Amino acid sequence: MIRLTLLLATLFFLVFQSSVLLAQDSKLYPFEIEGKINADTGKLMLMPLHHAEYYPENVEVIQVIVENNSFHFSGDIPYPLGFTLQYENSYTSRIFVIEAGQQSITINIKANREVPEVDNQSMREYQADFTAAFEPIYQRRTRYNERRAGLRQKYQNEIPDEIALELEKEYKSMYALSDSVLMQYVADHPDSYLALWKLVELFSMVGYEDIYASTYAHFSDALKNTYPGKVLGEKLQVAAKLAPGKPFPSLETVDTDLQELPDQPC
Repeated sequence: MIRLTLLLATLFFLVFQSSVLLAQDSKLYPFEIEGKINADTGKLMLMPLHHAEYYPENVEVIQVIVENNSFHFSGDIPYPLGFTLQYENSYTSRIFVIEAGQQSITINIKANREVPEVDNQSMREYQADFTAAFEPIYQRRTRYNERRAGLRQKYQNEIPDEIALELEKEYKSMYALSDSVLMQYVADHPDSYLALWKLVELFSMVGYEDIYASTYAHFSDALKNTYPGKVLGEKLQVAAKLAPGKPFPSLETVDTDLQELPDQPC
């Protein structure tokens, strides 16, 4: 029980230390977005990820009304930040990066859960280097989805256990390879805000994996010292201590007479 209490105290200290470290103000830079959408009107929101702790306090959801297939967003950000778009209840985009300055976005509401067309430096990187690096993964995923759909149709959604296990193995192998590709991409592009937000998205969706910490280590010091970079580093550090199979962190404890106590099981 002592160990559990001390672990909770340690985690609280790490979180508190992180909040103090990240409380420093950063200079803000204005951004402007001119957008086109295949909808005449309706409510459109520019949204941070659900994990708001990756953002400075001034970054909030921005809501606008589409008029004549057009929309406009503006605000202030300290660094390139990851966002998603939501149109009414019918469309939500994948994460993309907004930068300071002028940029444009084109939304196809029929392409739900896909990355919209964004014209800025980070998203031009996505269209070029990032997509090229992941093209083998995209092709493999397409083949996997086609095979799985064919098997579901063949067996009327009752895929035999042996084949289901084979599919699961292929699925895990595919995403392990994807994680490795991302780590190599960061090693080759250590200043990529796009890759930083892709890692934030992965960690937020999947949880801790050792390869995420290894990937983070390849980022430049400049990126690690941004607001989201510091938050991600702190979260990975805490998560690594709690990951299954990791040794319990060594803690020095004392009793009320300031005498050291041996580690005790909960």
